[in-house]
Amino acid sequence: MGTNAAARTLGGWVGRHPIWTALIALFLIGYVGRSLLTKDEAVTTMSPTSETPANSGQAPRSDAIGEPKTEAVVVPAFSQMTVAQHLAEAKRLTDALILVANGPDEIKPTIVSDMQQIESHLKEVLKRNPRNEEALHLYELLTAAANQIAAKTDKYREAQAKTHPQDDLARIKCEEAASANLKAPSTSKFAPYSETHVLDLGNWQYRVQSYVDAENSFGAHIRTPYTCTVECNAVDSCAVTKLHFVQQ
Repeated sequence: MGTNAAARTLGGWVGRHPIWTALIALFLIGYVGRSLLTKDEAVTTMSPTSETPANSGQAPRSDAIGEPKTEAVVVPAFSQMTVAQHLAEAKRLTDALILVANGPDEIKPTIVSDMQQIESHLKEVLKRNPRNEEALHLYELLTAAANQIAAKTDKYREAQAKTHPQDDLARIKCEEAASANLKAPSTSKFAPYSETHVLDLGNWQYRVQSYVDAENSFGAHIRTPYTCTVECNAVDSCAVTKLHFVQQ
């Protein structure tokens, strides 16, 4: 059968069955439309502009119930924060601080930075509104938590000082500090261990009494006694807080 004959046959069938022809046409239109829509959605899904990067700061989003939604986390600059935002951030940090103060965990060094952040937020609020009751209340909570943390830190340091005394390190730190203050440190000779007195003041604090022999600015070799105070905040971590040479 030629092409013309096939066309005449199909035309005759369409003329005899107009309803079926309309239904088939609607079906084909719907099928093609769905195919095109599905293709467009696939292209949109694969498009880089619609993806959510892992480091974009956004959580996955979907409008379907039960599926996660994307919410952009926008943190304004400190100077652009409103009073409500300052208070919310101060409260969040204060609540975390109270948990640390009342908990059994060791105090982390970052706790000082957290307290400074809280104070900065509260100062900004009180600068704008000196009588803000919530800010004043948070200041009270901050002070109470800070006192608890200080007591907790002292207790921890006292326990560590008993199990890990740092008297030898305290003596070494004092010798280093004394040597740095000499006119001719290369000529120095410190007192032997038996003639150096290290007094444990408790809570990882030490007072060292000793002497050093060294040349002065005139080249004379003299002996200079010194008293030194050292404070430690961890094992193998001590610093001189005071050094005094006794002039004779």
